[in-house]
Order: sequence, then C-alpha cells, then structure tokens
Amino acid sequence: MTNALRIGILGAAKIAPSAIIEPSRDLERARVTAIGARSGDTARAFALRHDIPQACERYEAVINSPDVDIVYVALPITHHAQWTIAAAQAGKHVLVEKSFAMNADEAKSMLNAGRENGVRIVEALHHRYHPAFARFLEVLGRGELGEIEEVDAEFSLELPVDQGLIQRNPELGGGAMRDLGCYPLHWLQSVDPTSIAHLEVEVAKAASGVDETVSGQLRFASGVVGRFRTSIAPGQPLVRSLRVTGSRGVLDFANPLAPHDGSRIVLNGKQIATFDLGSGTTFAHQLKAVCEAITDGTPLPTEGEAILRQQRAMDMVCSKFEAPDSDEQAT
Repeated sequence: MTNALRIGILGAAKIAPSAIIEPSRDLERARVTAIGARSGDTARAFALRHDIPQACERYEAVINSPDVDIVYVALPITHHAQWTIAAAQAGKHVLVEKSFAMNADEAKSMLNAGRENGVRIVEALHHRYHPAFARFLEVLGRGELGEIEEVDAEFSLELPVDQGLIQRNPELGGGAMRDLGCYPLHWLQSVDPTSIAHLEVEVAKAASGVDETVSGQLRFASGVVGRFRTSIAPGQPLVRSLRVTGSRGVLDFANPLAPHDGSRIVLNGKQIATFDLGSGTTFAHQLKAVCEAITDGTPLPTEGEAILRQQRAMDMVCSKFEAPDSDEQAT
C-alpha cells in the first residue's frame, strides 16, 4: 500500500461507494484517503460509514491535501468544470463523473487545465473498461455483419419524482439525457467513429423542466443510422440494450452498461459470450485502468479527444430542447 495512489472524493454521492470505495479495497495500487462534502457533518458521517481517514467540510481541503493524488469529482454536472480545473491546478489527476461537463467550452477548459499542469483528466464512462465491451468491439471488428447499416441503443429506468434527486433539478444539470442518455450516445459513437451529419430529437419534459424522455435519430457521415432513447419517467422499466444491424447479420449486446449484473453478446441469434459478477464490475476495471495509466502513461479510451467528441455530441442533442425558444418536440 505504500505505493498506492491516494484518492480524494468530492461529494458524498450515492455512486461513490460502488464506483470508487469498494473497488479500491480490492486494488493494491489505490486507496481512498479523503472525502469532501458541502458540510462537515455530511463529510464526517460519510467518512465514518466508509472508513475514510480524512473528512473535509470544504472541497478545497481535499484538492490541496498532500495525501491525495487523484480527485474523483462526483458533484452535480454544473460543478464539474470549476472543481476539475481547481484540482488540476493543484497538480492532481482527476476522474470526472459523467456527463463530463455542461458543454464543450467547459470541457475544453478542463482538458486544457490538465495539459497545462501535467495531469490526467478522465471521464468516468465505466462500461468502456469492462472485458465485455472489449469483446463486443472485437466481434464487431471481425466484419461478420458486413456493412453496418443501423445501430439502436437505450438506457432507461424510473427515477422518483419526489425525492429531491439531482437528476430532476434543471439548475444542477439534471435530466435524462445527461444522466443516462450519455451512455447510449457513447455506444453509438463506439460503433461508428465518424462525425454526426444529421440529428433529429424528440423530448418530453417533466414539470420541473428537466428532459424526462429523449429519443433521437442521427445519421453518421458514413451513412450509418443511429437511434437512441433514454427515459427517467414514472413507470419506466429498466432497459439497457445495444443492437448493431449489418448487411449480413445482427449483433445484440444485452446490458452493455453493467455486464457484471448479467450480460450476453449474441451474433445472428447465437450466444457467443456471457458475463456476470465473476468478470469483475465495470467500476473495478475502470479504477484499475486509471491507476495503471497514471503510473505507466498508457492512453485511456475516455480521455482527451474522446471526451470532446462525446461532449460535442451531447451538446448537439441537448441544444435541440434546451434553447430558450425550443418546443417540447424538436427536429
């Protein structure tokens, strides 16, 4: 543990235990040393519950701690740019929860801060680090589907309306698209790396003003058609799916988000791979990859230009319904 990278968490978020704390316990090169929250009481309670040595009532204390090498930003999206830049300026590497920023300008400022201070800035799209996603890309790359024609992706689940969730607060970057929709949009772009040539979007908003259900169809420069859907609406069942249709077949990836919860890859009706908790969680693979990259300089698939590509696509989608004069349905 003497050579372990020390992690400081910004925000007593529900995702932090599964994303960082639990994986760090099984990883020799990582340990959580500090937690910062909006209040000292919250930080101390979180630290006590998760056996974290240092509890800070100010985010600056985590960023400036000599006992922190990596800062994990688990704050509302509206706060990501400010604290990522501050952490980079303090010489800390940063793992930023999705969605990375509110817009591409913020994302560029964050990445510039990383380059100027010689630290790594990584977006926490954890699914990308699991062996299941690597297997999916490997099968896709074999060319058995022929010419790729269509890609369909969805991640949806019900989120309560009355529990004060950040995802339902428009002032904090809430909404289905930024919270869940970033995943299917990333899946589409993982299949087709060309630029988006055309985009149509439909949206249903909640009473709070956040986007509650978003569906879109896009055409990549390659000619491939992509469709995505995401929803946090009441009564929405859990859906995590990705399908690629080619001229010679169909590739289905059930649960690309969290293969450790049970996942399968099916090519032309034949199951070719399954995954479960024994394959390790997406979060464990992500933390391991980030720590190794910081140690040996290995490039990561969710940093640098990949972040900007994802953010630009998110901006394209969100601009369809976040403009002041946007209607409930936009194209």
